Amino acid sequence: MRRRDFIAVVGNAAIELRLARLDMDATVAPQPYVGGNVAMRKDIEFKTEDGIKLRGWHYLPEKRTGKVPTIVMAHGFSAVKEMYLDRFADAFAAAGLGALVFDNRNFGASGGEPRQEIDPWQQVSDYRDAITFAETLPETDPARIGIWGSSYSGGHVMVVGAIDRRVKCVVAQVPLASGHDNARRLIRADYLAGVQQMFADDRRARMAGKPPAAASQPSGMHGMIVTVAMKVALDPSAPRMPNFLYRKPRNNSVPNVHSETPKNQVAPRMPRSGYSQKMRGPLLI
Repeated sequence: MRRRDFIAVVGNAAIELRLARLDMDATVAPQPYVGGNVAMRKDIEFKTEDGIKLRGWHYLPEKRTGKVPTIVMAHGFSAVKEMYLDRFADAFAAAGLGALVFDNRNFGASGGEPRQEIDPWQQVSDYRDAITFAETLPETDPARIGIWGSSYSGGHVMVVGAIDRRVKCVVAQVPLASGHDNARRLIRADYLAGVQQMFADDRRARMAGKPPAAASQPSGMHGMIVTVAMKVALDPSAPRMPNFLYRKPRNNSVPNVHSETPKNQVAPRMPRSGYSQKMRGPLLI
């Protein structure tokens, strides 16, 4: 499979599954994806650079010869792999690709403490460790590794694609491209100062040896739970997504598949003059 074909297969499989999900009646139980290959799945686990065990699934197409292109994928904000990532992996396997699916640290089957804590920089690093693990698998073609992310992890994969040269293709579904801008859409303007003060108080409390503040849902948040992700979005002293998404390196030549929806309230559609134009590589959608 040539690189151009690899990119096309990844993009088409992701698009087909997204359209299928839009057409699915919410009251109908999900059915296995039917394609040209039957997926073989096994449980996997691997350690990150700092010793946390991440767990997930390794999918392979049943009808394969030699090493296969492989997609590394994790879910978005606070979601776990059982939330339909199996259907995407099935689609990739049906198209002749391998897929390595894992739960983010502190979530699902993966290790890490405190539970349910979200650290975007750490998740970016974990993607890179997952790529390294995928390279060690005898079924993986290390020259044809792609990454997939949705919503919050859709922003992560664009970062990984920009800084990790092993990545040959990126799929970002409804990506959270600017945590700072999206937080300002989700939080009423008159609540911003109070939310930022809450983060500052929590930092001082941690410095004094107190446990992290429990996540809560202040009014004005429109259902979004305050976690580390929102701290990153609003705290001026923390690295914000707009700052790390496009500044290293300047030239991102990795092919990118970008999928968005105008009705998404958490990761709203960005104007064409926004982050889409900042991706240096070809934008396939």
